Amino acid sequence: MGERADLIRRIYGFDWAGIRTRREGFDELRGLVTPDFDSQLSPELGERVLSGVQGLEMFVEAIE
Repeated sequence: MGERADLIRRIYGFDWAGIRTRREGFDELRGLVTPDFDSQLSPELGERVLSGVQGLEMFVEAIE
């Protein structure tokens, strides 16, 4: 549980709003998660699961 709790603290405790560019934000995320990281979107966004940081990055670009 210790490693998982540390990861959760690092992701949720990070000042994402303080990052100057989206590229820096995704680079920071890549340093926090494994390559097989999956992100489940909220129901408002369709409850899809995005594979990896690249999948999340492509989704963000597509909705802009």
